Parts: sequence; structure tokens; C-alpha cells
Amino acid sequence: MLTTPGNPTSRRGHGWDEIKTVLWAVLFVACGTGPPAAPIAPLDIAGEYRATTLFVTAPDHTRDLLADGSTLSLTLSSGFALFGRLHVPESEGELELDREIRGVWTYDPATRTMRVQEQEATFLSEMEFRRTVTGEMTSFSATLLQPAERLNHSSPITQIDVTLVKGSPE
Repeated sequence: MLTTPGNPTSRRGHGWDEIKTVLWAVLFVACGTGPPAAPIAPLDIAGEYRATTLFVTAPDHTRDLLADGSTLSLTLSSGFALFGRLHVPESEGELELDREIRGVWTYDPATRTMRVQEQEATFLSEMEFRRTVTGEMTSFSATLLQPAERLNHSSPITQIDVTLVKGSPE
């Protein structure tokens, strides 16, 4: 006879509950649905990131800012705080740009996208970064069309391309 803790003579005890659970699980698998995917914990994403791609495109040319000595680094904390630095050296009569980045970041596991919100907005606040995981490497990439910021560029910028890689060397 099956029993429950509150009723030692009951025929509908833990055994029946376990059978119902197994039947529901079989039903979910058979119907192609199951429990929702677990969200990615911020600790999986939190860490130090460096730009491995930073291109600006103007109507007449594309410039590789990293090749010209620019740097972009971001630290995403597990508490969703954002810290970093953007440096674009002086070139062709344009002034140096050196900006500290502070703010917050969010991640949407359903779309695998990250957004940043800065205290003093740069082009990063306009971008939606898509997450890619290749082996042990985590990266975020984004393209921004018609950015508001010029990044010390004399002509209007039509596009900015950025790839950030977790743990990459400076």
C-alpha cells in the first residue's frame, strides 16, 4: 500500500505523484517542448574585453582605428556595472580622443545580445552586440549604421564595426 506522510493508509501517495511527473515529462518530450532553457548567468559573460576590430567607414574610405593605435577595453562586472576606456590617438590634424567609459550592461539570452548604457554616451550606447562563443572564446560583435558620433573623424562616419573579445591581450 502507498502512503503519504500525513495519511499512512492512503493509496494515493508519493508513488502516484512520481508517476504523474514521469507522464508529464514524457508528454513534454513527445510534443517537442520541455522546460525553458536556463538563462546565461552574468558570470558566464562578465569579464574583461578588448576590441579586436574597430573600423569606421566614411563615404570615401574605411579606417582601421586599431591599426592606427586606438584601443577600446571594457570590463563587464557580474553586477552589471560597465567600466572601460576608449582611446583614439591624434591623426591627420584631428585631436586625440581619450574617454573613460562607465555605465551598465544588459544581456538578453533569448537573442544573445548585449547592450550598454553609458553615463556619457558614446557610439557604444547605440549598438546592439551579438554574442558568439567559439570553443573557449566569447566575443561580441556589432555594426552601427549612421552613428551620431564622429570619433575624431573629419568627414561624417557612415558605419562603425566593433568586435570585443573576452580575455584578449591588449
